[in-house]
Amino acid sequence: MLTKKCLFVVCATAFCAGSVALAVQLKKKVIVERESLKILVGEKFPEELDCEIFVGPDGSPHFSTEGEKKRMKVATIDIDLGRSVSVIRKEVEGNSYFLYLFFEEEDGKSVGLFDLNIDGTWDVKKCPTRKENSILVDGHWVEATRIDRLLSPTPTAEAQGVRYQFQGGWKVVK
Repeated sequence: MLTKKCLFVVCATAFCAGSVALAVQLKKKVIVERESLKILVGEKFPEELDCEIFVGPDGSPHFSTEGEKKRMKVATIDIDLGRSVSVIRKEVEGNSYFLYLFFEEEDGKSVGLFDLNIDGTWDVKKCPTRKENSILVDGHWVEATRIDRLLSPTPTAEAQGVRYQFQGGWKVVK
């Protein structure tokens, strides 16, 4: 059971996080607000691609983008309170992205799925609340002890004592 002191710390942290999120949103300028559509942009838009788009009467789905020097780094679609889809730029020259889906399973455990080359196949499954991570090797999920460098051109993983590198699919490193 939570002590009063611990409960206070949790509540104070949640309040501070909410205040920061509200302060960030207040710095944005509304450029469109009609019926169920609202578009907010950052102070340096379009040089920095800081933008949010709210659709529907309750603001869901919610789209947002981030990026500097007119280069998209992250594009996110929040479907509702529990799910989000992101397109994330890799740390490489040129245009290279991966797809990320975050959601909660029926038992309340968080899951992140990654399509590292946007080919329609999930390549990585991370479950931080269970501390379970897997990679898709030859069509089968294999539990991984490590998954590193997801933003790099060649992510790596270790599963069942074997080192893997992602090259359009997980391949054994020789």
